[in-house]
Amino acid sequence: MKMKAAFLAFMIVLLISPAFALMKSFQPDSVNGTDANIENGTSGDTNYGSYAFPSVGIETTGKRWLFSWNFTSKSFPQEVNVVSCKLNLYVHSNNGVTNNKTYGIFRVNRSWSESTVTWNNFGSVAGGKNITDFDSQSNIVAGREGSFNTGTRANFTLSNAYCTDMLNRNLGKYDKGLIMMSWYAEHSGSSQDRYFWRDSDHTTPADRPILYLEYDEESGATYITGYNDEGSSCINWNTNTSNPCETDDTTPTIYFNTSTYAFCAVSKYDQNYTTMGSSRNCTIGEGTLEHGCTLTPQDSLSSEYSLVYISCKNLFQNENQTSTSGPLSIHILPNDLESDSRDNVESGIQNALSSDYTIFTDQKIYTRNSANEQKVGTFDKVVKWMNKIWAFNIITGNDTYVRMSNISPVFYNIEMFNISAANINSTVYTAIMATK
Repeated sequence: MKMKAAFLAFMIVLLISPAFALMKSFQPDSVNGTDANIENGTSGDTNYGSYAFPSVGIETTGKRWLFSWNFTSKSFPQEVNVVSCKLNLYVHSNNGVTNNKTYGIFRVNRSWSESTVTWNNFGSVAGGKNITDFDSQSNIVAGREGSFNTGTRANFTLSNAYCTDMLNRNLGKYDKGLIMMSWYAEHSGSSQDRYFWRDSDHTTPADRPILYLEYDEESGATYITGYNDEGSSCINWNTNTSNPCETDDTTPTIYFNTSTYAFCAVSKYDQNYTTMGSSRNCTIGEGTLEHGCTLTPQDSLSSEYSLVYISCKNLFQNENQTSTSGPLSIHILPNDLESDSRDNVESGIQNALSSDYTIFTDQKIYTRNSANEQKVGTFDKVVKWMNKIWAFNIITGNDTYVRMSNISPVFYNIEMFNISAANINSTVYTAIMATK
């Protein structure tokens, strides 16, 4: 049984249902598409990146034309096993040529730009296609299906092994979860054996190139399909995970959806689900498509700008090598970070001094050393107990360090930066207990 991943989703009952083969189609548009038509000879330095009717073949003059394209996607599982890989092209015109010509589809092994590619720079060195950048003639990966009649679509069967390799070696290489499959087509017929196709710049969307990938569901890891404007997450991440979501919570809750039924975890470390460990598991929506994950106190955020990571494992126990999400940027509002940090300072004081102490907030302190040098600074929290004073600063936002010296045994100060709530508490407690 097969199903279109873009249109149908079925509940998988793991114990009684067999694995499905899922099909995903890629059809780039004029904005996101990358394809180009190039020729050799006197026009070898000409770029045809925006031409909507690329051709493949040979002119009467002997010039050769080839058609190259990329298919990209950010919504694809990692470590998949491709079981079917087909390129589908619309025949704009067969130019009156018979339909018995053989095409070769070659895998491109490096990046290129639609706006600058030419025949002469398509290879790694000047002079045209270079064997180190493309599969050799013996590794042609396409077989033609159907005719090349004008106004029809033609299928080319690509190598499953090549498609699997291209997916898995490109995933995570650019943006997290971005794949780029790059190919070019040509044939070695006689003069005038030249066909015209329609590319991603064509005004009719249905006529643009399509790449059909069918893969074994059990072989692929889950990916995140979207983030919600809920809790501390936001839709910013759907287009750019570096565009931070704002929150006042140092242990934020993130809401998101996954491509398959999955179990997920959240951490401040770029690790996969297993490595994150059960203590970081999500508590909302486990085993479903909709999830809510709260960062645990062991990973509480301590910087105004912080990163968190989400990792998932699907029902077939497949997971990524690192996090599923990649880095998700979070901006903790400085006032809230400062307030939480001060609360943790007070908690540490209370744990160390049971009674007979006084706490001051935003307290200015003056000191003078043996060289008669005076220093002054304001501290977030100051505590006086008997004849001793401890002063504590949490550096957030635009705060600056006071950098005041201790005067033993009556005055001690500590300034903390990028430190978790639990560590603030323990640092304050340890400092007081060691000097009281």
